[in-house]
Amino acid sequence: MDDGKKQGFSKCVSRVSEYVSEHINERITVREIARELKLNASYLNSCFKKQTGNCISSFIQQCKVKKAQEMLKMSQYSITDIWTALGYFDQSHFNKHFKKFTGITPRQYRLNITSAV
Repeated sequence: MDDGKKQGFSKCVSRVSEYVSEHINERITVREIARELKLNASYLNSCFKKQTGNCISSFIQQCKVKKAQEMLKMSQYSITDIWTALGYFDQSHFNKHFKKFTGITPRQYRLNITSAV
C-alpha cells in the first residue's frame, strides 16, 4: 500500500501498513499489531478487511513477498538469506507464500530475472 492508496483508508489501516513496513524483517502477528495500536485484534482485522478486502495476515505475507522480490533482484542475497531476513522459520513456508502471490518459486523468479538481463 503506497502513500497514495493510504489516503482513502482510515488511520488504523494506515497505521497497520506503517507497522508492517517498519517491522518487515521480523515475524509479525495481528495480535502484536493490535497491541501496538491499542486495539482489539478481531476489531482491527475486521476493520482492515472491510476497507482493503484483505485480512492483515495476508497483507503481511504480500508485503514480505514484495520485499523478497526486491532482494532476489540483488544477486548478493541467497534465498536462504532472504527468508531468514524476512522472519520466516523455514524455506518451505517462505516458498509457499512466495508462490501464492507470484505463481512461481523464489528460485524460478531469480532465474527469470537473470535470464532477462
